[in-house]
Amino acid sequence: MKSIKTQSIVKLLRYTFIVGAVLILVFITWKNFSPLGEQVIEYNFETKTPFIQSILPLTRVEKIKCEKEIGCYQEIFNDPTYLEILMPRKFKTVTIQIQYQTDNDFPLKIGMQLYKNWGYDSKTSNIISEENGWLTSEVEFDLEKTYIEKRKASFAISMEPIKDNEETMRIRDMRFKFERITFASRVLDSMRDCTFFEKLWQRIIT
Repeated sequence: MKSIKTQSIVKLLRYTFIVGAVLILVFITWKNFSPLGEQVIEYNFETKTPFIQSILPLTRVEKIKCEKEIGCYQEIFNDPTYLEILMPRKFKTVTIQIQYQTDNDFPLKIGMQLYKNWGYDSKTSNIISEENGWLTSEVEFDLEKTYIEKRKASFAISMEPIKDNEETMRIRDMRFKFERITFASRVLDSMRDCTFFEKLWQRIIT
């Protein structure tokens, strides 16, 4: 009797282990290969991510600070600063959102590296929201033009008064939305348009 119960427990543990291993594999595959053509990487200075390194060089930034009321942030006191992103795979575009706070009205500029020897395409970001003195700016880049080395792409963050050592900037959150076109994403878009089956039928008969 004990032997039957022991065998049942062993089988249950074995099935649990197999299911758990499959779920972990599916999760890793989903995170790294983005079958739906979209991946979002966020860095909020509270938790580390394998995709984003710290803002560099360290001689231009303060250490990360955390306050109960506003959370964690990092202050930039010299310009420009750089950020490397580990690319999970090849994407077509990236939309970057940065939440920051500053005492001036100068626009935030974000650049994407185009060439090996520096060469950044700098764009003035658009402010899309404001919350308790924290601004969120957004900019989009075509990743087909970016310089990638060892699966890493480099981005620059700058603001003119910081370069002149007149101001500082505090960054609280950074969000990178990578997108590419896949068969699965096309199917979903067609279904959202409510014409998926009509298009499918047209392809069958033509």
